[in-house]
Parts: sequence; C-alpha cells; structure tokens
Amino acid sequence: MHAMGDAALLVRWPDAIDPATNARVLALLAALDRQPIAGIVDLVPAYASLLVIFDPLRMTASALRRGMRARLVAFGQFPDSAISATTTVEIPMLYGGMAGPDLADVARELGITPAEVVRRHTMADYRVYFLGFIAGFPYMGSVDAALLVPRLATPRTRVPAGSVGLADAQTGIYPQASPGGWRIIGRTARRMFDPARDPPALLRPGDHVRFTASAPAAAPGEAAESLVPDHPDDARSYAAVAPEPPAGAIPWMRVLEAGPLTTVQDGGRVGWGRYGLSPSGAADGEALLLGDALLGNPPDTAALEMTMRGGVFTVDAPCVIALTGGWCDADVDGRVVQHGVPTPITGGARLTVGPLRTGARAYLHVAGGIAVAPVLGSRATDARAGLGGVAGRAVVVGDTLWRGRAPQLSTRVAHPRRLAVAWRRAVPADSVWLVRVLPCIAPGDVAADFTALTGTTFHVDPRSDRMGVRLRSPADAALMGGQILSAGVPRGAVQVPPDGNPIVLLAEHQTTGGYRVPAVVISPDQWQVAQMRPGDAVRFVRTTQRAAVLALRERRAAIAALADPLPPVAPDRLMRGFCEACDDGE
Repeated sequence: MHAMGDAALLVRWPDAIDPATNARVLALLAALDRQPIAGIVDLVPAYASLLVIFDPLRMTASALRRGMRARLVAFGQFPDSAISATTTVEIPMLYGGMAGPDLADVARELGITPAEVVRRHTMADYRVYFLGFIAGFPYMGSVDAALLVPRLATPRTRVPAGSVGLADAQTGIYPQASPGGWRIIGRTARRMFDPARDPPALLRPGDHVRFTASAPAAAPGEAAESLVPDHPDDARSYAAVAPEPPAGAIPWMRVLEAGPLTTVQDGGRVGWGRYGLSPSGAADGEALLLGDALLGNPPDTAALEMTMRGGVFTVDAPCVIALTGGWCDADVDGRVVQHGVPTPITGGARLTVGPLRTGARAYLHVAGGIAVAPVLGSRATDARAGLGGVAGRAVVVGDTLWRGRAPQLSTRVAHPRRLAVAWRRAVPADSVWLVRVLPCIAPGDVAADFTALTGTTFHVDPRSDRMGVRLRSPADAALMGGQILSAGVPRGAVQVPPDGNPIVLLAEHQTTGGYRVPAVVISPDQWQVAQMRPGDAVRFVRTTQRAAVLALRERRAAIAALADPLPPVAPDRLMRGFCEACDDGE
C-alpha cells in the first residue's frame, strides 16, 4: 500500500495482466463492500491494484492502512473461494466495413484474412479486468496472440459508440462516441452504459464476455448500422435529453449570451469509480462551498460554473445570488454585483457577468440552488459522458434555468472579517502559483521525477480543460515520465507522460491512467489548479500529510463559519454595498 496524496491509498499487487491477480483485487473490493470502512468514499479497481479514496477529515491515513491490513489478513489474501460469482455476457457484433474500419488493415498487418481475425476474436472468452477511460469502457483480455496489434499512431478524434477495438493484448468497447486510438474492427448495438440502469454499466469487473458475429463482415461503404441487431437494452437512445425540472422548481432565468463553457455543477458523483465514471462536479470545489455558505444552501448545492467568461441572463423570478471563484465584473441593470456578497435581484432584471479578470472559473450561485434532475446522485454536468446538468451539455443561448425553493429569500450577510478569512486565496496576477504536493512511492523510477517536478517552473498549456491542466516543461527539465500498468488515479494526481509535460488531473479526470504519477496535489490546494489560466507559471512545493490535513480542516472551518446564523439585513441596505450592511465589531 502506498499513499496517493492526502485523500487516497493505492493497494497494489505485483504488476501483471493476470486473472489470478485481478481476482484478488476484486475480492478485496467485495470484502470492502461487505464490511465497509467508515470514511471511504470510492473504490477504483484496475488490473493489479485497488485505489481507495477517503475523506481525510473523517479518518486518518494510518487508520485506513490498519483497516485495509485487517481486511487482507482476515480473508487470507483472498483465495479463489472469496471471489464473487461472475456472469458471462454475449455481445453481438458486426465486423468490418463502416462498423470496423481497421479490420482490413489489422488483417494485412497480421498476414491473415479479415475472416480469420473475426474467427479468432469470437472464439475467445474475455475477462473484464476493470472499467476506465470513460464511463462503462471495459478493459478485457486476453486477446489471441495472433491478434496482437499496437494502437494507432495518431488517435481518432471521434470513435462511434459501440465500437470494438484491439490494443496490444486487450480488447474494449467504446460506450459512447469519444476520441480513441484503439484499432476498430467492429461495432455492437448493446448499450454499455445507461444511467437509468442498476448498475449503470452493462459489464462489471470480473465478468466474462463472448463476442458473436451477427452478420458477415460488411463491404467497405456498406451501411453497417442497419445490420446490427436490436437488443432489449437498446430501446432508449443514449443521447441525453433535457428532463423535466424537479417538482416545485421555479423558472429562474433565461440565457441570452453564454460563455465558452458554462455548466451546472455541484459536489460531483461519489462512489461510481468502479464503473469508470468520473466524479465531475465543480472544478473549484472550495468556491462552490463558499457560495453555499454565503446563501445558506446545503453543501454541494448546484451552481453555474463559468469558464473564462460569464454571460448575459434575464432573471424571471426574484432571487438572491452570489458570485465566487475567479474575479469578474458583474452587474444587475447597471448596478455592480460584488463578489462574495449575497445580492437580491427582482424579476425582469438583466444580469451580466463579464470576462474573468483573475482565475479561470467563476461560480454563480442562487439561494435554493439550480434545479435540474439528479443523475446517479448528482446534478453535475459530465459532458464527456453526456450526464447531468442541462441535457448533459454546456448551457447555451435560449436555455431556461430553474431554481429550487429557498426556505426564505435570505438577505443576511457574512461579516467582512469572516469573509476575509474564507477568501484568503492568493490568485497570482503576475507571480507564480505555488502548489503543495505529496510524493508518491509508485512503480517506476519516480523519485527522480519528483525531484525534478519540485525544482522546475512550468507554464499552463492552452489545451487544459476540466479533465486536467496540462503543463509545459522548459527545454532543460529533467522530467522523464513514462508508462506504467494502468491503475486508479485520484483528483490532483500529477501524471507525467513520456514527453515529460505533466498533467494535473481535475474534476472530470478519467478514473484510471497508465502514466507515472510522482506526486499528487493536496486537497486544500486543488482549487488553485482549477483557477490556472493559459500561460500562468506554476511551481510545486513538497509538504507533509499532516500539514495537508491541517490546511484542509482550516479552510473548511473558515467556510463553515460563514453559515453561522447572523442578523438579517434589509434588501435596500444590502444593495448599498457589503461594508455598509455589516457591523464594525465582532
């Protein structure tokens, strides 16, 4: 076992893509399901490891280690008798043609016919080792030795849903359209991931899969989709549609202009890592909690996350709002909206949120929260999986957003000193982000990478997104990076690919990864990663587990203090400004 930051622990067996090793991983997963350890929030199995994500404010890392060791001893390292029964799932396939554009090339490279590729692919029994990459994507093995082919040199920008591919000794199925570099030999109509199903993934770790050829390989240019047979699981389209707003919700405001990426976010989806589903949620989770505290909303209430620029909205119903996160100019019918101040708005007003002056993401909160139907326990938008928020996508012009009913239209205001404590977040303008990290004792020579990581100044690459912030290394950087056997990765993990340019995983990160991880950004500093802008300079600073937990506890306590009851303030006084509405003493 070794730490993966201040909030995760990786239990690892010797690296191997081996059914016996994977069986032990899944047996430990089953044991933790039967006898949960309080404080664990998610479990992510892989080939030869189990990532245990926990809440460091509810339990210590040492207590978790003791609990994990007790599970391992109690079950005798999990013999085969401890493994839960698995099922065999049949996947009907159409091979070749438009459904399998790489089939002919694969056959040519291997020196066999396309029909022989299909025969060998369908005669094997595949084990589902784990789900990762995207929600419901199964990593299966082992492929017949005669079918071993490498990934594409240049990944496709879009692989259709249901595509089945080969990569080295693995085969996998794309649950939804996404970029990908596997060699696509066919397609199935079976839905691999359905949030309305329990469990949402068709396949689970430990299951077995048999592919069946439903029709002869299609000729190039043939309409392959029409030849894929229907299945009861395929009745509903995977494309997200806007659900009806929850009962009791109030039409809140209409979108007149939208920024480049504005999404509904809350605290994210917890507990679905074993199905390959990203937690998603607010990139700057601290800003989300701050807005909730200011308005008296429950923690993790849904808000609008606005990237680099806000938008223009017509407010249809009276409300109280607050802005947190990155700083930007905002006004209601020309009256300035101050950050961190609950602000009442009357129906019919026009709210304008301009470009961000500092930081990369601002949050627009409303008392009662944004009301959208929860998906798998969260209202967060996961655009890659097409889940949550407004039809699983970014907000666009013409959308109507709804809000929940607040107990009362709160107009209370936090005391300036309290707000100052909660807002102690240094957003550098021309200086360098200083981000604290913990080293990882992981496979591969990562000690040298950690030393190089903490001794180098990096710059944020414009290709950064909600999955991760990409950093550019200077030409003389000593980072080597490299690949490892895929394992679970937590938020904040600093992955270093072979090109030596680190990627710091953010809210929508994939649950598993195959790059070396020399360090993990500690929980109380992850908001900084969310606020980094292209071109910003970044330096990593080593810290300790104790310092990380103390800092997290301090930050949470400061935000929680804002939610303490305070005397209400009349709306007319509130609109005059923050300081005028508060006492001078405390």
